[in-house]
Amino acid sequence: MSTLFADPFHQDFANLALAAISVGAADAGEIATVAERTTPGDDESYYAAWVVAADAVVAGAGSLEPDAARQAYLRAAVYYSIAWHPFLGPTANDRLTDAFGRETQALAQAAARFEPALEAVSIPFPGHDMPGYFVPASGHPAGTRRPLLICTNGYDASVSAMLVCSALAASARGHHCLLFDGPGQGAMLIEHGVPLRADWEVVIRPVVDFALARADVDPARVALTGWSLGGYLAPRGASGEHRLAACIADPGMPGQADVMRRRLVANGFTADQAAHLEELSDDVLSTIVAGGTQTRDGRWRLEQRGPFVHGVATAAEALRALAPYSMEGHYEQVTCPTLLTAAENDPLSALATDFAQRLGERGHLMRFTAAEGAGDHCELLNRPLANERMLDWLDTVLAPD
Repeated sequence: MSTLFADPFHQDFANLALAAISVGAADAGEIATVAERTTPGDDESYYAAWVVAADAVVAGAGSLEPDAARQAYLRAAVYYSIAWHPFLGPTANDRLTDAFGRETQALAQAAARFEPALEAVSIPFPGHDMPGYFVPASGHPAGTRRPLLICTNGYDASVSAMLVCSALAASARGHHCLLFDGPGQGAMLIEHGVPLRADWEVVIRPVVDFALARADVDPARVALTGWSLGGYLAPRGASGEHRLAACIADPGMPGQADVMRRRLVANGFTADQAAHLEELSDDVLSTIVAGGTQTRDGRWRLEQRGPFVHGVATAAEALRALAPYSMEGHYEQVTCPTLLTAAENDPLSALATDFAQRLGERGHLMRFTAAEGAGDHCELLNRPLANERMLDWLDTVLAPD
């Protein structure tokens, strides 16, 4: 793995920028400069370095011709997105809201400069409509009926990240794409306080309704993909939405509850205790939290991101909230061909093989290795290879032309 940042916590977020280089949505020199300006372990300096880089890109974008300006605004959106990540948490703070707001503005500027322009959309949903973008298939006149790939994010990625790491590649292949912030994601979480939910089938149904109401979407060729936690959300969504022609889970993850139960058993808990996360006492959960927060990354995941995304007050409550995030009882309801990825060094893909077996002939396993430069979470350091292979599989299923 490339390591520009001395702090692994910071490097982990910066991998998004490394992935974005391949589509011109990040620059190696700018990333290196950010690393030089960051004090290891200092989130404030990390934030400031990314924001300074993004602000400089935005300041120069106005004088560029449309194509170059589009790429500049995409770079800025990616940089702003990385800046706010260490501050994602339940305590309202201007670092999070300011950088996310700037990211949203930069993405809107980039969207307007695509040809044809990306279309900002609002998908009806109880409580609050879900914002997103419709990305037209590249090389096809506006309004052309094409297959559609719906893209769903995970715990903490933004629409900007999914655009540059997934949708642009799919668009180049001739697929329309629909990106959106669902409950617990992006604007739904940061601006409106809507927490994550396990029953993603409830989220996906209105998204498919919205898509099928468009004349430019081929109703027989609508697919759903999800990365990171979306590797659970997408197949869970497919389990209750049978108008989908295909599903991709990157990685194939049957749910955080399943992962958590496996870890509990490995650490001495009985299978019965592990099977009932919602019934574990506060003392037991607090012990688990204490063991998992010995690192900065662990504290961020358990004490910051977890409570914020799940809309609860404590890390222990966030762990308890994981109980319904499981494919148990839903495997047989997935009726479409489903691709499950497994990257060699990604612990979240440890159950992908079992997941594929549970789906039977509908499950298709695709492995990525460290030797390919694609062995880490979501294959970020060789995203072009991941997109190429996943889209090859999707094109075989959908036969887009």
